[in-house]
Order: sequence, then structure tokens, then C-alpha cells
Amino acid sequence: MFLVGLAALVACGLLWLGHGESRPLPGPTPGPLGPSTGPEQAAEPQSPLLAPDQQEADAGPQRAEIPADLSAAEQIPPRDTVGDLSLTLRVRDDRGMPVELILLHAYHTPAPLEDGTQPVTSHLARSVGEASGIFEVTGFCEGEWRVILSAPAFGWRRGRGREMITVLLPHDPGFLDVVLARPATVRGQVLDADGKPLAGVRVLANLNESEQSDEYGVFEFSSLASGSVTLRASLGPARAETELNLLPGAELRDVIIRFPAAGRIDGWVFTAQNEAAAGIDVVLLSGRDKLASTRTNEFGEFIFEPVLPGEYLVGAIFMDLSEDSGPDFWERLHTQKVAVQAGETTEVTMQIVKPESPVRIFGTVTMAGEPVAHGHLYAISEGGPALEKARYAVLDENGSYSMELVSPGPVVFYQKTSSPPVSVADVPPVAEYRHDITIPTGSITALVKGGKPPVVVLLHAVENLPVDWERRSSSIRTTDTQATFTQVMPGRFALTARDDTGRVASPHEVVLGADQEQTVTLEFTATASVSGTLVDPEGRPVPEATVAALAEHAVPAGSTRTDAQGRFTLGDLAPGKTTILASKGQQCCTHACRLEEGSAADVELVMVEGGSVLVQVVDSAGRAQGANVRLLDAAQREYVPLSTSDSYSSSAKNLAEVQLSRSSFDALPPGRYTIRARTLVAGNVAEGSVLIEAGERKIKTLIAD
Repeated sequence: MFLVGLAALVACGLLWLGHGESRPLPGPTPGPLGPSTGPEQAAEPQSPLLAPDQQEADAGPQRAEIPADLSAAEQIPPRDTVGDLSLTLRVRDDRGMPVELILLHAYHTPAPLEDGTQPVTSHLARSVGEASGIFEVTGFCEGEWRVILSAPAFGWRRGRGREMITVLLPHDPGFLDVVLARPATVRGQVLDADGKPLAGVRVLANLNESEQSDEYGVFEFSSLASGSVTLRASLGPARAETELNLLPGAELRDVIIRFPAAGRIDGWVFTAQNEAAAGIDVVLLSGRDKLASTRTNEFGEFIFEPVLPGEYLVGAIFMDLSEDSGPDFWERLHTQKVAVQAGETTEVTMQIVKPESPVRIFGTVTMAGEPVAHGHLYAISEGGPALEKARYAVLDENGSYSMELVSPGPVVFYQKTSSPPVSVADVPPVAEYRHDITIPTGSITALVKGGKPPVVVLLHAVENLPVDWERRSSSIRTTDTQATFTQVMPGRFALTARDDTGRVASPHEVVLGADQEQTVTLEFTATASVSGTLVDPEGRPVPEATVAALAEHAVPAGSTRTDAQGRFTLGDLAPGKTTILASKGQQCCTHACRLEEGSAADVELVMVEGGSVLVQVVDSAGRAQGANVRLLDAAQREYVPLSTSDSYSSSAKNLAEVQLSRSSFDALPPGRYTIRARTLVAGNVAEGSVLIEAGERKIKTLIAD
């Protein structure tokens, strides 16, 4: 009884949805385009498109051609009800005929709450059917809705018969009229230069739909969107195309795609010992567009056919062509120019050299006679782009490392890719090579005057250099009048201190060399503070924005976030030159000031629309080079934006956290900046300038040789 009841329920649902039956579009059966279509006739230019009045006349009131049943795959379950408002839709096709079945998706994004929280977007979904094409849909709430309508009869799964409207509810009484355009049908034939049908040719429509020609060269698209459509056919490396302008519901059945006369490329690949190179991947290129690829047979032979007349590059490489996304693919590719003539065979002979075998390099890293445990070590080989030649290892508890280099030759080691190199090795062509690394260090002693113990002394690395193996900063808490930092790697540093009362000592800069001992004096003065309000260009408070203070030498001095009224306070700041930075999204601002002892400054910061710049570093041949990139403002001070993003490479095996060929600086205040880059391997320096404009993203390429 349960099954009988279920069947009755399904039958009732189908009766409610069903208003007609689906029939295929009229036309000839699969096969040649027509009984009189031979090679000569098929080669004639295609007939012009139907005029609008002819299409209207042909379409007529053919209600049975619009399927009225939703299959199980086409039905969508009802989703959500967020209110009791309704919307009445009158849906017609481009002929003015009612559309009997529609699928509806509606979206509503409520306004943010008082605390700035964004509520979740509401989503309604319905499958509705009505012979009159008039649908009353309920479940809406007040506000603006984006409604997407689609008709299953018009190929909705491929985006046909789809329309999006925006409506404000509650809506005025009456109908909301929506027009859904019918898709077009295109049937045609692919021919060669002699008018012979070509089977198995892939035909692409606007890069998102494809069909394949049958044994008669015939292809058919049953549901294409109206408008401009380009049909592209590909046969090996050969390409042919035709452009159409489709009206809604059009039926074109005589479209011809003809390939022009083509030639052929026969080639052979040999090794450096003049032996046949079997199994070598070969690619046919037009510029840098890959048209076709193949692999040499046991005799080192390869063939490309058909190839349209023109100039090409034939390339061979010792690698799988699925890996050709690597930046050094073009450098390792052995190429030869080829000119192809119609109806002729061009012969090519190539010789390639197999790349050198990789080398496993290993050893230990020590600092001041002790192993560097659980750190990181990077190695970049010279002689090519850094992106593919970088390797990464994790030091174990004994300071030991092991990694596999791409090839022998000079190698530069880094603790971080943005820091100076720690060692250089010339690796011979062997299977394994040991290279131990000893890190030079020095020490810095800070003499503290005027502070109330206990005092915290901070050592901060300038220009993104490390203090020791892993950290950019280090601190010592002391009750004495001095603090000594040992095992500090060479570089430029800034020191400051904070005592128990919250007073801050003015920063002091020091440059440390290998095996050097430096002493600096830090004197305490009364601290200062900065309070203020952050507003947008219209004067409205900006809540939840990040506000930070930088002391001299870009030493971080504190950060906070604005409250709901845009207020902020930064306290316990050292007197002297201070830069206040604020950022939220792409809006930003910067404010430079000089703080006096014990002062409490009050400022109003106005956010502006920021810009961004992507910095790329290459050599004179255009190959990407790993580099440390710095950004300086108009006063030649290093600018540290609150929003920065670095581009990393994941193409090299076991590579992590490596900033290599690009740096992106976002949310920059408008103005002119200086960009300085130093390559990681050779240490070459490049400099340039860029003008940042509001809302724009610039790309700056520096050439470092």
C-alpha cells in the first residue's frame, strides 16, 4: 500500500508539472548535411543567417517544442523561507510565448548589524511550473533580492535561457515581466582544403563547449546562446574557425568550417653522441603557444601533420611536457625555426644534450662551535632562474642537513632568502658531496642609564636581517645596568629598552661585523603617547582598523585597533621621530611626527584609497631572479606597509617559505616610491621608482645583472 500511495503521489506531481511533451528539433537524421551535399557543393560559402522576420515566422506557436517535464536530475528541492512576501513573475520567451517551467534561485544580503557583523546571505530555490507562464513565488522578506531564472527547456545546465534580475520587495502589485531568450541550433560540416569531410575534428564554441565531427565531418550544437559565436576547429596543430551571429531560436544547418591547404613536418632527434634519441618529448610552438606535442619513436623520429603554412618553433626537451609550467622550461628547451609551405614536407634534424644528474649535498651547520638545531637552510644554484634551483632542508638536533641539488656547480646557502648568504660552495659533478657550514657571529652590549629595573632590552634587525639563526628580534630582561647579546649574526641592528614604569629608551643603531664586539648606551627619558580618531574621506569613523607606530630605524613601537568610534591610543612611545601607520582593506594612511618627552599628541588621521605594486626582478635575458626587495618613500625612508604579501614558489621540491622573484606591496598611500632589489645569488643591485595612484595596481620590473 505504501508503494501504491507513493506512485500516486509522484503521478500527481508530474501532472501538476507536465504540460506537453519534449520533441527534438526538426531536421535531417544524423549523417551528411543533405542528400545533394557532395564535396563540391559543401565547399560553397555558407548561406546567410535567417532574417528576424523569417525566424519569427518559422518559430510560430510551436508549444509542443518546449518540454514541460522536469527530469529527476533537473529538479531542485525547495530551499529556505525567510518571510511571507510574494513575487509574481510573468515569464515569456523572445517570441512572447509563455515559459511553462522555470528554476528560480534568489539571493538577499541583509545590511550589516550595528556592531559591523555581516549577516549570512539568504538563498531561496524553487522549481515551479504553470501553463500560463505566470508564477507566484512566496517566502521572501523585505529588501533587495537578486533573482536568477532559468528554463530547463532552453538548456539551463549550460547556462542557456538564464536571466538575472534585481528587485526590491515588497514589489508593486502586478506582474514582473522577464524574457528568456531561446538557444540556437547549429549544424555544420568540417572540410579539408579539397572539400573532403574530416572526421574526428574537435569543434569548440566560445571556448566552453565542444563537439566532434562524425565520419561525414558533421557536427551539431543543439543549444548555443544567442549572440556572437566563434566556432574553432582543431586538427593536430592546424586551426580553422568561422564566426556566427545567432538570433534567439535560430536553426543553422549549413555551416562550413574549412581548413586551408597544409604541410607536414618530419623530424629526427639525436643525442650529443649522434645516437637516435628515443622517447624525447617534442613540441610545436607558435610564439609561446603550444600547438601540438608528440614523442620520438625508437629511431628518434617525430611527425607533425597537418601544419598550416607559416613559421614555427620545434622544441625538444628531456622532460615530461606536463611539467612545462616551470619558469625555466624555455631555457632548457632546445628549439629550431621551421618554415612550412602548403603541400610540402619540411625536414628537421635536432641534437640535444641530456642534463646533468642531481647531486645530494649534506653536512652540518654550527654557530660559535655549537650545532644549530632544528633550524632551516636554503640553497640556490647559480647558472639559472632561482625559482627552479632553490632547495630547502630542516636541520636536525645535531645541526645536520641533506638536500638534492638540481645539478652540480656553484651553490649559495641562506638562513633566509631575504638575508645575506651564510656560505658558498662549488659542488663537483659527483653523486654525493659534503659541505659543512660555520656561521660567523659577534656580540652587542647595551649599557642602560636612567631606567628603573627590571629593564627589557630589545635587539631588532634592520632590513629584514636575522639576529640569530631563526629570529629577527631578541630581548633580554635584566635587573643590571647592562645586557649582552651573544652569537649575533653580522648585520645592521636597532636597540631600545623599556623599564618597569613603562618608559622607553630612544632607539640606537649599530652595525655588527663578524667576530666584532659592539657597545651602545641607551638612555631613558619620559615616554610619549599618541591618541586620535581614524576617519574615511567622508569623515565617518573607521572601526576595526589596524594602527601601528614605528620608531626611528623602522623599529616596531606598538600597535592597536580602532574602536567602534574610530578612536585609538598608542602609549609608552619613545620620544623622537615616529611614524603612525593605519590600514584596513585597501584604505590606508601614514602620519609622521616628532614626539617630545612626556607629550600626549592628539591627531585625526584620514584614510585614503591606497594602491599596490608588484615588483618582478629579472636578468637581461628576462629570466626571473630571486631577490630581496625594499620599498622607500619620498624621503628615502624604508616604508613598512601593514599589508604586504610575498609570492612564493611551490614548483621546486621541498621548498617552503621562499620569497624569490616577486614582492607585492599592498595598501600603499599614493605617492612616488623608490624600489631597491638585491639578487640572492650574485648580489646584483637594481633600483627603480614607481608612482602609486589610488585604486591602481602597478607592475614594476627591475633588471639586475
